[in-house]
Amino acid sequence: SYFTNAGGWLVMPQALQYGNYELYEVQAPYGYTLSEQPVPFRITSNNPVDYLEVKMENAPTMGRVTVEKTGEVLAGADLINDLYIPRYEVRGLAGAVFDIVARRDIVTPDGSLRLKAGEIADTIITGTSGKAKSKLLFLGDYYAIERKAPHGMVLNSEAHDFSLIY
Repeated sequence: SYFTNAGGWLVMPQALQYGNYELYEVQAPYGYTLSEQPVPFRITSNNPVDYLEVKMENAPTMGRVTVEKTGEVLAGADLINDLYIPRYEVRGLAGAVFDIVARRDIVTPDGSLRLKAGEIADTIITGTSGKAKSKLLFLGDYYAIERKAPHGMVLNSEAHDFSLIY
C-alpha cells in the first residue's frame, strides 16, 4: 500500500519486476468517490521510458435530496346525528414542483465551479407518494423552494436549506 502526495501522484520506492499488475484504490481522496475498478498495467522490457505513468481517475462525490409535500385531504365523512362530518387525513401530495437551488457557489475539491450561487441545479415534481428525488448533485449548500403547488393546495414559498456533505 502506498499513499499519493498532495498533487495526487507517487513514485514507487523501488522498481517493479516485469509482469502484469493492477492498481487498486483503497481510500479515495477527500470529496471523491472510491474507484471500484482496478487499473491494469504491465511492466515489460519494452517500456520506452524510465517511468511508467498509470492514471486512476476519481469522480467527485455526489448526493441526492428527497423532498416531500404533504397536506390535509378529504378522507371520508362520518355520520353523526344525521349530519355528515368531513374527515381529513394528512397524505402525500402529487404534482408539487420544487426547484433545487445553489445557496452558495458549488465548487468541487479540484477547484472547479459547478454551480453559481442562485443557479437552479434541478427541478423535481412529486409523485403519488408526495415525494420526489433530485438527480445527482455535487456536494455543497442548497435550498429547495416550491415553485408550484398541487391543484387546490397552498404554495409554501419558504426556502428549505440543506447541505450535501462528505
